[in-house]
Parts: sequence; C-alpha cells; structure tokens
Amino acid sequence: MSVLENWLNNNRLSDPDDLDALLETAELTRQLIHDRDYSGLNTVIVYTIGNSLYEAFSWITALLQEEFGKTDGYALDDFECEIGTSIPDYDGLADSLQIDFSKLKNDVENVYDERGEIESFFSNSTYPTGYGNIFFMSSENFDNKDHDYILYKLLFRR
Repeated sequence: MSVLENWLNNNRLSDPDDLDALLETAELTRQLIHDRDYSGLNTVIVYTIGNSLYEAFSWITALLQEEFGKTDGYALDDFECEIGTSIPDYDGLADSLQIDFSKLKNDVENVYDERGEIESFFSNSTYPTGYGNIFFMSSENFDNKDHDYILYKLLFRR
C-alpha cells in the first residue's frame, strides 16, 4: 500500500483539533511536493474538499503557497487541480480559500467538432484567493446537446 493510500484509509482528519493528524497531512504534502507528484496532490486536495476537511485543506494550501512563493529552488511547476462538478460545502471552501468574488477574470474557451464548428464553449471565471499563487476557477460548459455543467478547479501559478 502506498503512503498516499495509507493516509487516505487511516487519517483522523474528522477531528480538526487532532494536531498529529494535521502534522501527518503536512508531511505527506511536503513529500508529494518533493516528488512532484501532481496526481497525489490532486488526490489529497479533492479528498479534503470532498469531505469538508477544511482545517487539513488549509494546511495543504499553505504549504503549496509557500512552495509557489519561492523565487528559486522550487519543486513544482504551474498546475491545475480539477475539484469536480460538485462541492459539498461550497461556502466552507470559499471561506478557507478566502476567495475574492469581487475581482473576476472572465474568458471564453471554444471547443470545436471535427468539422471545425463550435460544439461547445466554456465560460471561465477565475477569482483570486487569500493565497497569492492560488486561484479558484469555475468553468461553465454550454454545448449544443444540452449537456451543460460547471467544472471547478484550483489553479496553482508562479
């Protein structure tokens, strides 16, 4: 069993006051950063958000902000983390990230079919957070088959 699988199966993060569990989360996050394990980071982030474990999530984002705030000797490149199409505790996530909904960057991304016609488009709304290098994005898809949805992402940028 991998360290990540062991952590997912045996963590005690439902108690936000369990300092040992939070320290274990921090150590796991540092190891994933060191190993450049983007998939593992994505798994830990999605797991903590999906289970509304925002104390642990804040420790993870603080470590990622620390890494992305470095000016040299950094381990990670820019990356995106797809949270999914549903966030169980959206307000908890917004509070934890300190999302600034008043500052919005909006763009449109077209998706073309095999004939070169627009099949669908994404309306991307990107918001800054309380972390200088972490951004929250909601990407709303509209298509010609009425399969509309919203995909939530976290963007980690230098």
